[in-house]
Amino acid sequence: MKIIHGTWIPSSEDNFVQNGTFCLWVETAENCRKNTKINNLYPRQLTSEDLANFLVKDLRISSNSYQNSVKLISSKYFLLPSSDNQPLPSLTLSRYLEIGYPENS
Repeated sequence: MKIIHGTWIPSSEDNFVQNGTFCLWVETAENCRKNTKINNLYPRQLTSEDLANFLVKDLRISSNSYQNSVKLISSKYFLLPSSDNQPLPSLTLSRYLEIGYPENS
């Protein structure tokens, strides 16, 4: 299972036309990383290569080539809910994993 998350980050300019960046990330039910403290990434998110593969093969969204898709992906960092120094899965995913959110998080 893959859950697609997206958010719009507006630029900090005061122009009438507001530019910005749409950020997309995909959360999976599987833990994709063995050691998240080294690379500081969410353990259930797809890597750049896996995200490009998902966009091109599963969603059929592509640029001219697979390599261009990987180059267009850049990392952004967000604060996510966590408990016991571990990031929590999204509310949607926690229902499928049968994991409840802590009362005081």
